[in-house]
Amino acid sequence: IEPYLSTTLAVSERMSKVIKLFSVVGRGSEYDFLDTLQTMAKNARKSRVGADVTLMFEPGVRSSDIRPGILLPLVLENLFRNTADYAGDSAVVTIRLGLVQKNLLITYRDNGPGIDESIRDKIFRKGVTTKGEGKGLGLYLSKRIIESYGGTIELLEPQIGIGAAFLISVPVL
Repeated sequence: IEPYLSTTLAVSERMSKVIKLFSVVGRGSEYDFLDTLQTMAKNARKSRVGADVTLMFEPGVRSSDIRPGILLPLVLENLFRNTADYAGDSAVVTIRLGLVQKNLLITYRDNGPGIDESIRDKIFRKGVTTKGEGKGLGLYLSKRIIESYGGTIELLEPQIGIGAAFLISVPVL
């Protein structure tokens, strides 16, 4: 029964985050993506002993210019969760944000084991997972969310043993 309880708790926590995100929109409050990202990084540091998260903002990146979709933090949370699962307590994540024309570019890199060559070309397909208990929905749903905003997510030249790297591009309002 213990495995079911921990899974239920994890799903409940994720649903709580989704509800909080939607409640911000429902109240008509301003959604500050950079503040949300900084909070996520701080929480990732707290939740994993030894975890290191670095945020890098290229010149010109300001909250007032960035209005990505409200579900974008869920995509980054999924990447954080994957890093934690594969890199463990020694996880190191670097996130770089930049603006090119009317697009927010987010480069996410970690120090996990990287993406196995056998699944690189299908990593964003539904059901693809290397986790024994995983369902293969995280990256699939992340891609769907990004595409629903008119953006893209791609795996950058993965190298086994050096970590995974993703490039996310989304239009900003």
